[in-house]
Amino acid sequence: MSKKFKHKPTINDFGQKVFDTQGDCPRCNDSNIDYGAIVPEGDGIYYPATCNDCGLKFRENYLLNFLETTLEDV
Repeated sequence: MSKKFKHKPTINDFGQKVFDTQGDCPRCNDSNIDYGAIVPEGDGIYYPATCNDCGLKFRENYLLNFLETTLEDV
């Protein structure tokens, strides 16, 4: 299988290639992804991921934002 990426990357503030491909492999565009456990990092989290089609290993990064406070059994 070709190593060419189907999605065009952008460059982030740290000089890294990044892709806007939530839920899909940035290389082959397949959605059959195995996700690892959530990893906290700074103000966000990431999921380590592996594409079951082409084998690419990557991370999906997310920022955490406050949503609301709920009460339990008050």
